[in-house]
Amino acid sequence: MADAETLRSRLSRKPIVVAPGVYDAFTALVATQAGFTTLYVSGAAIAYTRLGRPDVGLVSVSEVADTLALIRDRVDAHLIVDADTGYGNALNVARTVRCLERMGADAIQIEDQAFPKRCGHLDGKALIPAQEMCGKIRAAVDARHSPETLIIGFARRFATYKRADLLFHDEQRLGRLLADAERPVQLVLAGKAHPADRPGQQVIQRIFTLSRTAPLRGRVFILEDYDMRIARFLVGGVDVWLNNPRRPMEASGTSGMKAAMNGIPSISILDGWWDEGFNGRNGWAIGGRQSLADEKAQDEADAAELYRLLEEDVVPRFYARDGEGVPTDWIDTMREAIEGAIWHFSTARMLGQYVEELYRPASRAVEPAAAGSA
Repeated sequence: MADAETLRSRLSRKPIVVAPGVYDAFTALVATQAGFTTLYVSGAAIAYTRLGRPDVGLVSVSEVADTLALIRDRVDAHLIVDADTGYGNALNVARTVRCLERMGADAIQIEDQAFPKRCGHLDGKALIPAQEMCGKIRAAVDARHSPETLIIGFARRFATYKRADLLFHDEQRLGRLLADAERPVQLVLAGKAHPADRPGQQVIQRIFTLSRTAPLRGRVFILEDYDMRIARFLVGGVDVWLNNPRRPMEASGTSGMKAAMNGIPSISILDGWWDEGFNGRNGWAIGGRQSLADEKAQDEADAAELYRLLEEDVVPRFYARDGEGVPTDWIDTMREAIEGAIWHFSTARMLGQYVEELYRPASRAVEPAAAGSA
């Protein structure tokens, strides 16, 4: 879209949007040249013009998708697409949503009529049961893909002290956080456990099992065969980097440094590099610098603080937009992440410190001894 503002943000500030109906690339061009920035791709109009038939469920999803693709190729406007009943049951709805999104739909309308549907002004209409329609809505929500969705990344060795499953401490609370219709969140995890680390393997197994449950399905993803290639995609492609080891066992946390250099802020325990790197503006700290003797109590406290930070700060900041649809606060955090990491946690700084604080002092200490033995 040339217009940086999304349809969702436009509707949030202007609940009524005029969207004229279009049915091919030509009518879409006429509408946009008349000044309209949101268009409605009408299923009834496609039936009339493409089939010469009334709107009684004869148009297929393929025909609507073909029409939509031609329109999207010619206009740069928000497109609301009439998907009739979703062309079948909940499985068909999921396929319809994925198909129309790929063709360029910004929003999709699905009706609660019994199939074959009839246009609103015709007699003989019937509605499906509310429970069946709720199932269709759930299928549509699960199938949709939005580039605006906040993506949390977690990638590292699945040693138990790294607590990869800390975010799953309260499954219901996590489910509500991820499935928020207005501010959805996805969680992407990657990593491996040592072949001899049975407890670490069990953590992966638990997360995988939970990712298949109804509250988390389609929102939690585990990437297989984790390697340097996948790591490069993650540290440059997610929106926020999660690291929640059990303090003080983190040695460094170089993945968080790489993510920060790519403008990805961290939400992390104050351990490893983050204990030095966190400045209050470049990300979020989970808890403080004191650790409890009881590990179970520490896990509960850290999980509660992690949920609070996500619910009250991270997610709202990510989705906040100015009048032009730009997430200015989030961009500020990204800039702080880059500025705080690009030099302070670079190889140049590391080598300079080794030379100045270790190698040269050691060399000067050895010089007198070497001169005395000469």
